[in-house]
Amino acid sequence: EGFNFSKIKPEEILVDNINLSGGACKVIINAAPDERYASLLIPQDATNQFLAQNDIINFIEFLFSTSAWMFYHSLFSGASMNSKHFQIYYPRARPYLFNFTAIRGNLITNDIAGVQISESPEYPSNIVVLESSNKERLAAAVWSIIDYLQIRNMPFNMQGMDRRIVVIPVAREIYPLSQNQCWGAPEHAGLINIMER
Repeated sequence: EGFNFSKIKPEEILVDNINLSGGACKVIINAAPDERYASLLIPQDATNQFLAQNDIINFIEFLFSTSAWMFYHSLFSGASMNSKHFQIYYPRARPYLFNFTAIRGNLITNDIAGVQISESPEYPSNIVVLESSNKERLAAAVWSIIDYLQIRNMPFNMQGMDRRIVVIPVAREIYPLSQNQCWGAPEHAGLINIMER
């Protein structure tokens, strides 16, 4: 049987028993980091990479409590394993996608129940940008999109920073640049191969 996060060693746990609204989680070291302080948020009890609504609640609650850039890859969109995990980075420079989506002229935005939901005709692929200071409303909006994609077996990436979540549908499975490199490295470098318009 392959690796999953039930097999981590006690010395790999950075923070244990984090009580979030969607359930208990822990932060562990990233065994293959491509940047200093890279770590992973995982559920207290290991499970597969398929997301449930509580996972979105945890992702957003943790995101609101940190200055980190967080992201998730579904299966067939670069997930390095079928064991649920969210990547956590503390980048020295703000990622391009979040600089791009911070410029309101790049987005077409609608306010729906206190959540700013945007798309961008200027970005070279389909993205959905969701932003709100209300965690519960943001979680409900993000979950409606994630649930839609998962029911239809559509792979996707989800990234978050500050109070902004970007969901990126992926047209086909993407492989790392080398066999030993986890998917986070090419995405971190901005090499995202996503659904064509």
